[in-house]
Amino acid sequence: MSCAVAAVLACAFPTYAAAQESQCYGEINRGRIEGSVQVPPKGPNFEVIGWSGAARRTFVHSAVKKILEQAYAATAEVIPDSVFLIGETGLADGGPITNHHTHQRGTSVDLFVPAKDAEGKRVLIPSRLDNGFGYKVRFGADGKSADPSVTIDFEVLAELIYQLSETARKNGYGVDRVILVRELQLKLFGTRHGSYLRWKVNFWDDPGARHDNHIHVDFAIPCKPL
Repeated sequence: MSCAVAAVLACAFPTYAAAQESQCYGEINRGRIEGSVQVPPKGPNFEVIGWSGAARRTFVHSAVKKILEQAYAATAEVIPDSVFLIGETGLADGGPITNHHTHQRGTSVDLFVPAKDAEGKRVLIPSRLDNGFGYKVRFGADGKSADPSVTIDFEVLAELIYQLSETARKNGYGVDRVILVRELQLKLFGTRHGSYLRWKVNFWDDPGARHDNHIHVDFAIPCKPL
């Protein structure tokens, strides 16, 4: 990693050791958290959805922030032009958050699928009021959207999930599950990390087809009883 990239990452993600470690309680669908940290609104190769209320809905466990920091940096080393949009994660104290069944203890994140434009350039999914800040963008089984300006970049998505899994493992944690519609999972299995993803990542299907524009990731981080 270049010194410039490392410096920017240090600003985007303050030193983990200097921050108090978070403590989560309960389950992903009935829990809370103490000492949560906020996902920075922007970093070297990512940004958070742009709606005005996002700031209070993008808190995570301190370990999750560290994993995201390292995984995004690792992905940038492999695919330098990769860019990512981060969705909602949770409230500062955890607990119920509207429009989500889980996200209650700081260990769940929504990460939008990376995309390419019509010219093949890697771009962010459009995040505007008229498309639910990305949550209303729909993709078919082939990764194409009704909006011809974006298609899913499966190689980048596979790299990100691989790096999230490996980074979590190296930090003594894990990825409990990744939710993505089945048809798109199959596309990932055809990438260079396909074998790893098929056998080492616990994918869940989404019959409601809500997880086609983003992956929902639950990290395996020990939490105390509620």
